[in-house]
Amino acid sequence: MTSIKLEFFIKTKKPREIIDSLKIDDKITRPDVRIISNITKDKVHYIIEISKFNVGFIRNTFNDIIICIRPILDIIEELNEHKK
Repeated sequence: MTSIKLEFFIKTKKPREIIDSLKIDDKITRPDVRIISNITKDKVHYIIEISKFNVGFIRNTFNDIIICIRPILDIIEELNEHKK
């Protein structure tokens, strides 16, 4: 069976906050999909693996992750402003 794997890194000053906000998505998925997220220094490291070759699904999953990160960083920035 042909599978597909996408691995990417997102460099940020707040990797823990991103991981904590999106970690639930690692578990809520289809049985043929595996999402792994970790922190590597100042980076969020993601691996998306699909046991059935489905480029559309892996692309959509990647897009969902990227789209969610911007609001998370905006909220973190706003909270930091209120702490000052």
